[in-house]
Amino acid sequence: MLEQFRQGTQGIGFKIIVGLLVVVLAVFGFGGFNLFAPTDPSVATINGTSISQQRLQQESQRQLQQLAAQFGANFDPSLIDPAIVQSQALNRLITQELLAQTADRLKLGIAESSISDTLRDNPNFQIDGTFDEDTFRRTVGLAGYTPKGFLETLRRDLTLDRLSQGLIESTVVPRWEIDEAARFMAQRRTVAHLDFTPAAFRESVTVTDQEVEDYYADRLDQYLTPLSVTAQYVQLSVDDLLDDPDITVAETDIQARFDEELVQFADTAELRDSSHILLQINDDRSEEEAFAEIEALRAELEGGADFASLAQARSEDPGSKLQGGSLGPVGKNIFDPDFEAALWALESPGDLSSPVKTAFGVHLIRLEGIETQPAPVLADRRADIVANLKREAAVGLLDERARELDSLAFENPDSLDELVAFTGGSLREATGITEGSGEGPFAESAVREALFSSDVLDAGANSPALRLADGTVLVARVMDQQPPEQKPLDSVAEEIRTLLVSERAEDRMREAQAAALAALKAGAATDAVANEYGLSWNVVENLTQSTADGLDRGILRAAFLAPAPAANDKTIVEADLSTGGRSILAVSDVRFGDYNALSEAEQADLRRALRSRTEQSDFLSVYRTIEDGSNVTRPEALLDG
Repeated sequence: MLEQFRQGTQGIGFKIIVGLLVVVLAVFGFGGFNLFAPTDPSVATINGTSISQQRLQQESQRQLQQLAAQFGANFDPSLIDPAIVQSQALNRLITQELLAQTADRLKLGIAESSISDTLRDNPNFQIDGTFDEDTFRRTVGLAGYTPKGFLETLRRDLTLDRLSQGLIESTVVPRWEIDEAARFMAQRRTVAHLDFTPAAFRESVTVTDQEVEDYYADRLDQYLTPLSVTAQYVQLSVDDLLDDPDITVAETDIQARFDEELVQFADTAELRDSSHILLQINDDRSEEEAFAEIEALRAELEGGADFASLAQARSEDPGSKLQGGSLGPVGKNIFDPDFEAALWALESPGDLSSPVKTAFGVHLIRLEGIETQPAPVLADRRADIVANLKREAAVGLLDERARELDSLAFENPDSLDELVAFTGGSLREATGITEGSGEGPFAESAVREALFSSDVLDAGANSPALRLADGTVLVARVMDQQPPEQKPLDSVAEEIRTLLVSERAEDRMREAQAAALAALKAGAATDAVANEYGLSWNVVENLTQSTADGLDRGILRAAFLAPAPAANDKTIVEADLSTGGRSILAVSDVRFGDYNALSEAEQADLRRALRSRTEQSDFLSVYRTIEDGSNVTRPEALLDG
């Protein structure tokens, strides 16, 4: 199978995809959408396949949820730009679709056992270490998926992972490149460095009170308090609308939603635990031979052979063979249709199927057990269904009310009274808001940006309706401004003195380092130069690029970029220190590496590093090539970003 895959990936398409599989799928830098502008239901198309606005919104929301879960209590939504999240989500969807289409062209599939194993082994779907169907449905529902939709997404992701693995396995780094890399990456150098830092020159700097006063007087405009404002605002959220009289839940809607749940439940009303043995059809085994071998295995089992032992020895499904072929209990619409039909045709635990052919080969299936689930009862589900229907309606109503709020804010620019009456809420107030900081909803930069726009700050108009990171809609206006005030000299004198000392120490450091470098290049003795500035050389012998713990990154980089000196000589170079300051380096005793002299672990590390670099090379040109070879359209708002 892998050989067939490789034969199908020898052209430019193969080269194009490599980078996409090993580099972040999404790229920043595109613009956002206007909240209230008309939107096309399709936000992008990829070779005729559309990505809908709803799908983009769902993906954006999932990314925000993932960020919130990742950072926990430390998550600050004000640091998240919704436009960037949306652009990132769109690019992720486009990239996934391009890869999925490539996988389809290569006729790649994923073994059903891999899907089953992934579900079964996911701790988010387990109770006490065991897969639980209700937990699975509840968890994927909270993530915005239906069970079927989640399985489709999982199947796609596993297929793309298989595509990735196939491409990675096809990457070859020639031996000459390994030898040449070892020559440079495993070389050893002796490096002496003389570090000049501003801190070493601060004690020699004095700053008088008059100099501080003069600096302050020349820069009065730099020492002002920021403009701050007091704002009033109106908010409206989904929770505010849950009890809105416009939201009603009809009994027919409740019944329809419950009927949908019953349809979904039908897939899991009966769970079947099974095991299987898979034999692949490939260049070494024809379909007829696979069927014959499966029949022979079936005869062995009927003669008393142990299924788990036989599966471990003969099955060619890597996802289940180590577990004796076990696939675990699953409902319908998980496995290949032919596999599923054969499994559901078995009547009693221990029954064996006839040979079953799928896209993955020929299977022998054994039924391990049958579990029946109690059907849901409307009385038990009513409260949750009503709550879900109300929230769904409230989400849609909030979009409608947001547009009305935006219109009211524009039509009544001098007051929020109409908006308060419209929302039925209260007028809120926040003080001490600056362009750089604020609390509550004004912690979000987009809200502050709107508040300090010329229309709102200078003209006194209401802001447009603004969507917060949590979905809440807000309209604000500036009620009072606290203009900048001059900071008194005594409150900033120490700050100015510290600044002047730092600037002068930096200047003296650079002058000293430049003079020392010139002296060394002119042939001055290294010790004499160090003594002149009260410094000492730090010597690192046998330095390699992988044993440089604690060495400044700037020194390490310059040390291995420096030309190799002649025998018994040294190369003098300089480097910017990553922590501030400058260093002079004397590089000597360069010994180039030999791959054969490396330990097995070092050789393996080198091969991995080269392989990774090969996989990631020329990503940007590769990404442009794959898009150029496809028909991809995005909204103009994104393309203009």
